[in-house]
Amino acid sequence: MKEKEMEVQKKVKQKVLKPRQLSGDVMLDIFLRLSAKDLYRFSCVSKDFLSYVSSPCFHQLRTSINPLVDRQGQAISQFTQEIEIDSTKDVVLVPSHHNLVCVVTTNHTYICDPSKQEFVELPKIRSDLFSSESIGVGFGYLPSKNEYKVGRCFFRGDFIEDIYDVELGCEILTISNYRSGTNSSIADSCSGWRVLEEGPPHLTDSNPALVNGSVHWKIEPRRAEEADEYIMSFNLETEKFWILPPSTCVKADPHSFYLVELKEKLWVNHLEDVRLQVMDMWVLKDYDKFTWVKEYSIDFNIVDLSILDKNIRRDGGFHYYKTTEVLNIRDEELLIMMSAKAQVYYNLRTKSFRDLRWRDDSFGFCYYTDEA
Repeated sequence: MKEKEMEVQKKVKQKVLKPRQLSGDVMLDIFLRLSAKDLYRFSCVSKDFLSYVSSPCFHQLRTSINPLVDRQGQAISQFTQEIEIDSTKDVVLVPSHHNLVCVVTTNHTYICDPSKQEFVELPKIRSDLFSSESIGVGFGYLPSKNEYKVGRCFFRGDFIEDIYDVELGCEILTISNYRSGTNSSIADSCSGWRVLEEGPPHLTDSNPALVNGSVHWKIEPRRAEEADEYIMSFNLETEKFWILPPSTCVKADPHSFYLVELKEKLWVNHLEDVRLQVMDMWVLKDYDKFTWVKEYSIDFNIVDLSILDKNIRRDGGFHYYKTTEVLNIRDEELLIMMSAKAQVYYNLRTKSFRDLRWRDDSFGFCYYTDEA
């Protein structure tokens, strides 16, 4: 590991700006100590600074030295923002795998840049034309165009008896050239909403997973069984919906699975029987041939549940677990959200758990990449 870090440092020093007063070593040491917010400010000073702090070598080194969370899972930096929420709905965090995060509630959509602590609410759906309630949001970054896209699904009309009979629509908002040129703020980079001619074919039933330039959702189980289609995808570049062939476990049980992105691949977390308290993890190994492989099985029976609330542990405990959100924070370790208020770390190599903790407030998390 030391040799690898030294190699990266050597590459960074070759690229570092060397003012007359400071050596490359000193400049590197200064930049590595700065927060993401301060690095962004430095990048606005000159093109040389911008080129330097945007260097992949620098980001690789900075991430290895300054992770976003410590070994105890505590955040290194934080900020608060008041938002409007519907008390009957959770707040959903949707990552872009770049600088920005999308925060979604029932009737509000926000874009957040954690490093700059910038928080912007996007315009609402036009209630005079469509239902104002958002029924699914996708978000992602396109490096080839240096732009983000927010996709928001909605009902094209009011449903009277059966929501499955209502036509669905989708609108797109583009965030272009953010942090480059004159667009230094999220608001300055946003386009208006535009409605696509072709909306989504199905209702969705889970948080999205962004992989390979497409956003993927679990299709609502009743509709999935009727149509024999289980995973709906949206290509951010072509702006077209398509159906992804599922793993065998999904077709056998369309109710008890969730989609997540880990290591830049699409995974299915499947709970075949909640009483067994075992979660199987399937990975889409070949994105072109749609080859799924079961990679891991996580046995929650070995977790000491003594610190969890007795109401969650009642009826065997796992019935209450919410394992939708699984985050790969290190090469061999997952951060798993077990309920609305409990989290635990799981080591894929040793098959062991650590640091199960109960939180006083409901919480959510998502993957965030800090690109200064």
